[in-house]
Amino acid sequence: MPESGHWEDDGRCKELVARALAKLPSDHRDWCGIRTSCGVIDHLIVGPTGVWLIAAAPADPPISVRHGQLLRGEVDAQDLIDSVERQAAIAAAYVGLPVRPILAVPGLVVGDARLMVSQVRLAPATKVVDYITNAPSEMPPERLFETRYRVDIWQGESNSLVMRASAAEPTRQPSAPVAAPTRKLTVNRAVEMALFLAIIGVLLWVSVDGTRRQHVATWATDPVGAVLGESTSRSGEISDPGLPDLGPVEGDFVCSETTGSYWLQISVTDFDAGKTHLAVSLDGVERYLGEFGTFEPIEAVAGIAPGAPITLAVRWQPSSASAPQDLKRAFRAPSDPCPSE
Repeated sequence: MPESGHWEDDGRCKELVARALAKLPSDHRDWCGIRTSCGVIDHLIVGPTGVWLIAAAPADPPISVRHGQLLRGEVDAQDLIDSVERQAAIAAAYVGLPVRPILAVPGLVVGDARLMVSQVRLAPATKVVDYITNAPSEMPPERLFETRYRVDIWQGESNSLVMRASAAEPTRQPSAPVAAPTRKLTVNRAVEMALFLAIIGVLLWVSVDGTRRQHVATWATDPVGAVLGESTSRSGEISDPGLPDLGPVEGDFVCSETTGSYWLQISVTDFDAGKTHLAVSLDGVERYLGEFGTFEPIEAVAGIAPGAPITLAVRWQPSSASAPQDLKRAFRAPSDPCPSE
C-alpha cells in the first residue's frame, strides 16, 4: 500500500504541474515524456526566453534545503537534483543552447526568495509559468525555429513525445478551452515543418544544376531586373567578360557609364562550397575581400581600367573534401573602352 500511495502522489504531482504549464502562452512550446539515458524529462519548454527543463516532484515528504542540499523530511534527496542536472546537460548538448532546470513542487512555499540547489531552481508549480515568461527574451526568431525543429527530431528519436495540452486535457474543467489550443499548436507545428522542408527542397533543387545556380545569383544581385527580364542597373553588362574558371565563384565585368571604368561583380554559386574566402590583386595591389556565403553578391572591385591585369585567389572548404581547396587565376579586364556619360 505505501508503494501504491507513492505512485498516486507522484501522478497527482505531475498532473498539477502539467495543468499549470497549460497556461503558457502560444509562443512557448512544451514537450513532455522525452526519454534520455538519465530518465524521462517531464517537460522541455522552448520559447523566446530560452530553453527550460521542468521536473515535477511531490511535496510529501516535505521538501527543504539545508546547507545547499535538498532534503525530503530529514532524508538527503540530493540524487533528485543530480538527476535533473544530468537531464538538463543532455538537453543542452542536444539543442546546442543552455537549458535552465526548474524543480516544480505543488504546494511549495518559497515567498519572494529565490530557492536554488546547485543549478536547479525550486518553485511552486503555480509560479513556474511566471518564472519562464518574465525572464529576459534571449532567443531570436530564427534560432527559435531551429531549436524547436531539433526538439521535434529528438522527439522522433525518443518516440515518446506527448504535448502538454494532451497531458493536461483529462483533468481540465469542462469549461476550459482544450480543443482550440491543441489544434493551434498542431497547425503551427505542421506549418513550421512544411516551410523547413520546402526551403531544404528548393536549396537542393538549385544546387544540383549550374544554370539554376546562375539564375539565383542573378536574382540575388538584381531581383527587379530578373523579374522584368532586363537589368535595372545604370551600368551596362559586358556580354563577353572573358573570365576564366574561378571554381565555386562566377562573375561578370560591368561597364560603369558614370566613370568610364569597369567593376567586377562576383558571387559564390556552388552550394557545396560553404564559407569562401576571396582576395584580389589589381595593378599589383592586393586586397582581402573577406569570407562569403553561397549566393551572397559581392561587388569585388570598382574603377578597373580597360585591359587592367587582375588576380583572384579563392579558398573554400567543400563538405565533400577533408582539406580546404585553393585556386588562383590571373586575367584581364575587357580591353574595349567603357563609354562614359
